[in-house]
Amino acid sequence: MSTAHVTPRAMLRTLLGGVLLIGATTAAAQEATVMAVMDVTGTYSDAVDVTATLLRDVDNQGVEGVNVEFYLRNDAGDLNVDLGVVRSDVSGQATLRVPLVNGCGFLGDVNLTGGTVMTPVDYILEARFAGGDDINNLEHDASSDQATLHLLKEQSEVQIVVGTQAVLGEMLTITAKIVDPDGDAPCDRSAVNGGRPDTVAGHSLAFFLDYTGDQDYSDARENLGRADTSRGGNPDAEATASVTADLTPINNLPGAGVLTNAIQVQLPANDGQYLPATARGRLVLDPAPVDATKSTITTDPVDPQASGDAVIISITLRDRFNNALGLDAATHTVSVTVVGDSLGASVDGAPERDPNTGVYTQLLKPTSRGGDITIRIDVDGAQGSSHTIKFRPLFPIGPCTCVTTLPSLPYGLSFVALAAALLLRRRRGVAS
Repeated sequence: MSTAHVTPRAMLRTLLGGVLLIGATTAAAQEATVMAVMDVTGTYSDAVDVTATLLRDVDNQGVEGVNVEFYLRNDAGDLNVDLGVVRSDVSGQATLRVPLVNGCGFLGDVNLTGGTVMTPVDYILEARFAGGDDINNLEHDASSDQATLHLLKEQSEVQIVVGTQAVLGEMLTITAKIVDPDGDAPCDRSAVNGGRPDTVAGHSLAFFLDYTGDQDYSDARENLGRADTSRGGNPDAEATASVTADLTPINNLPGAGVLTNAIQVQLPANDGQYLPATARGRLVLDPAPVDATKSTITTDPVDPQASGDAVIISITLRDRFNNALGLDAATHTVSVTVVGDSLGASVDGAPERDPNTGVYTQLLKPTSRGGDITIRIDVDGAQGSSHTIKFRPLFPIGPCTCVTTLPSLPYGLSFVALAAALLLRRRRGVAS
């Protein structure tokens, strides 16, 4: 009864859980050696441990002390990076830590790119016997094996650093950053990641500002463009990117106030190393400096009575874009002056600022007779807008529409009574 022969390669496939075995045994050797490299999945900016396993062909025992050189290649054939040499341990495993970080010296100018879990970017990992071993009875210089590195993009977070409050009509600078949750793995292979969050330099951010309030950012003016993150020549500084936006209203947009989700900063999907991310933030737009000529005046009542109750004058300060300066605005010196003939009207004291609305109020003593007067406001010494107040006379002027009914009197007395009634009506007209 014959017994099936189990080859070393089959044994390795069983031991390593079905890993890819492309390398073969060496020829013309006293003891041939089989090498196998395992597939790995890595994330950009982290490090992966690449392992090659070496077993003796005759007894499947690990081979210690063999120098193994690792290479990184691609299917196109235009990438060939020597990752380094490592010696196998007592179990026959040679493990090399590979930081997947562009800019590490051993990568040269290679630009690694990653993909998603569903569509990773694949690279070829190749292990070769490097020679110079302590074991002289093995012929393995030409042997090699290949596996696949599935490279994924790193998670990221975009954060808005500066640019969430500004003054209407001025220039706004928006600054943002990209944060890698665990930072870059060190190029000296001492750790699998940076160990703490860190900002990312050299990547492009797209900036948008919602002027119209519809949050679709479709207007050409709302696309502020792109900027690359940079540390500004200081390796210890945070990497940030900034753009500027003109906050001068066009067709009254934007207006002062709180604009929800007005700012949007995106790390686009076409970034080669980091998954797309978006930051949104509100923009608090303060009114522009006060413009005395734009400020408005109202009265209560609107048509006051001469010699009646005092009139309440309300003054709403406004900026040059006609935005009201509300409670959060700075306090200003406001005064009310009667211009021209006052008809006996007068103001007493200075306007008071309502702590709940920011509106200034002033009491006006009414005129002694009916007629129009004009008041003007001054703000911080600058002449402002004017307002005309129409005071109703105490008694109406014009033909009397009343009907006087007298009792029947003798002719002579009726004439006297009629004359007295006419005289009384005339006197009332003159008095008014």
